Amino acid sequence: MSLKKPGPDAVPPGPHRDFIEALWVLYVEAGRPALQRIAELSCPKVGMGTVRAIFHGTTLSNRPQISALATALKACTEGSDRDVHVLTQAVMDAWRAADAAKEGQSGVTLPPRGRSEQAGDEARHGQSGARMSHQPAVETFIRIRRAVGAMAPDLIHRSIEEQGFRADGDVPLLNKEGWIPSQPLPLTDVQLYWTSVREDIVEAKSQSAAYWPDVPGRATSTYSDAVTYYQHPGHFFNGRSFRLVKVEPFPSPAFTFTEGTYFEAFDTSEPLGFEAAKRYEETAGETVLGPYREWLADPFDLSKRCGIPGVNVLTVRRANRDVTFYLHRRTGVATAAGTVHVVPAGEFQPSTVGGPLTRTEFDLRATIIREYAEEFLNEADVQDPAEHNPRLHPDDHRRLEEVVRGGAAQLHYLGIGLYPLTWKPEILVVSVFDAKTFDKVFAGMVKSMFEGELVNTERLRKALYALPGKKGPYQGLPFTEDVVAQYRDSPATLPAARACLALAWRHRRILGIELCR
Repeated sequence: MSLKKPGPDAVPPGPHRDFIEALWVLYVEAGRPALQRIAELSCPKVGMGTVRAIFHGTTLSNRPQISALATALKACTEGSDRDVHVLTQAVMDAWRAADAAKEGQSGVTLPPRGRSEQAGDEARHGQSGARMSHQPAVETFIRIRRAVGAMAPDLIHRSIEEQGFRADGDVPLLNKEGWIPSQPLPLTDVQLYWTSVREDIVEAKSQSAAYWPDVPGRATSTYSDAVTYYQHPGHFFNGRSFRLVKVEPFPSPAFTFTEGTYFEAFDTSEPLGFEAAKRYEETAGETVLGPYREWLADPFDLSKRCGIPGVNVLTVRRANRDVTFYLHRRTGVATAAGTVHVVPAGEFQPSTVGGPLTRTEFDLRATIIREYAEEFLNEADVQDPAEHNPRLHPDDHRRLEEVVRGGAAQLHYLGIGLYPLTWKPEILVVSVFDAKTFDKVFAGMVKSMFEGELVNTERLRKALYALPGKKGPYQGLPFTEDVVAQYRDSPATLPAARACLALAWRHRRILGIELCR
């Protein structure tokens, strides 16, 4: 069914008319897609009747639906020579102006304007958030930082509700068709490619700069500047990393990377979490959407921000009579402190501080080996400038390397998704060890390290392979339906961990970890 733009008699000149004009510019650029096509592409879903009413000017609808509509139109603009990001942002800016004008005319008493609304106004007048004249107080900044962790379950739930974007609805991560394969794949089937092209992210940093208090000596403060100066978590430094730029799920998973740094990701992705907490507080839980999220627009567009993937590994120990798994309670970290996560889990980063990157390090298994060494065996973080000497004995490291690279640890790729709150890419893996191999490799297992501690801190009563001078590994959690569901459904468990648990349980027979009674 074709659409017809309403005339000035139907929608007279003013903010609502400006919104209609901006929307139709994007609609024409998208090739005038059919009404049904727009509705199908929208996520969260917008009904055909609502789409028609928005285009005809009989309703302004609400922010989530307008954002979904703009994103659907953007998806139809492939091959356009124009900057579609600008057109999409123009739609959202015009809608905010029209909505504000509507509320003002209705006699509603509006709450004091937050800085996110000020940022939206200034964006409409051609000013970036970085040039805002108001800066938040340090106390406010620290309070909202803490709220990101304290309110994480509510923020994540609201983010999923407002954004949709889940082809596999059982996985609590934003994901597209094919991002979660129909069954686990050997991790070695995932292909990694490299490009030297790096998209500029300066604008992304400036868009959110108004949220941070000034830092002495900095003309424009970034999020990492403010956290370092006013809080500085115990384990917080700018390690070089592998920045994800493209995900191709078919015919087999393929990821393209370029070089990045941890702070580039922290400064362009983590502000989404800060903004969400701020907006959630300002609107009494009505929304987590704000100007920065709307400026980025498409969570699957990795060109406007730096996305450093987390490599999340659900570790399973398989014995003759029981199957167990391991979880970690995170404490000394800059993000998601106080939550439960799979172990090991870490950024996809090289293990060396300087020098040229090598093919050996550009390997998901290298990250998994490093994280096992740190989180199970208390090895030093080699990228941390505060750490100078390795603590792990070379024989222990060699044994771990042989098991992971040699296949004794069965590594399965479960999929990839985006953390709903910050749009951080999350690679999902399950690692299955037979009991003897596990007990040998992790005979020197620790219950806690600088990032947190194991959920279960009881030693195995009888390890199946003892090493001289080693106490043996800790007891895992039973891989049973009720225990898996307890953590999979818990709001305290991070979405990537919940996704790993959900998919491992779904594919337990294929993975060979179904307990036979």
